[in-house]
Amino acid sequence: RDSYDFSNVKTVVDAGGGRGYLLKTILDANPMLKGILFDLPAVVDGAAQTFESPGLAGRASVVEGNFFEGLPRGGDLYIFKRVFVDKTDEQAMQVLTNCRAALDAEGKVLIIDTDISSLYGKLFDIFVLGMFGSRIRDEEEGHSLFADTGFQFTRTINADSALMLVEAKAV
Repeated sequence: RDSYDFSNVKTVVDAGGGRGYLLKTILDANPMLKGILFDLPAVVDGAAQTFESPGLAGRASVVEGNFFEGLPRGGDLYIFKRVFVDKTDEQAMQVLTNCRAALDAEGKVLIIDTDISSLYGKLFDIFVLGMFGSRIRDEEEGHSLFADTGFQFTRTINADSALMLVEAKAV
């Protein structure tokens, strides 16, 4: 939450956001921000309770859906935390293409994932390869996915020793 500046964001969409704990943390720290939690119906069932605390009334909504089919419109920042690590390149491209279609012309995407250069990242990469047949993408592979889906890489932010944030803007 402290690693990214949300001051120019109006509405953030947490795509694949589970029960909404990341989105709630972001909204709590940024009182002018609105949020949309988006995930599969079975995952977000009951997630509205996450946003019932004081100060969040009317600032968060929960939308059910499948990001392989589309994403809700209305966000100017779409966050994907640990969404792509178990996805093939084709699946990742489908999700990012759907994100680009939902995103406003000046919008951005923020991918939060394991830092492949860390020891944990290297070990986790081996794990996801064995379990899912996917891998943690390095910076060059990430740039290629962005370019192929209507985005331009803008920057990488090291959040801590195991996580990194990768930002891209719509083009």
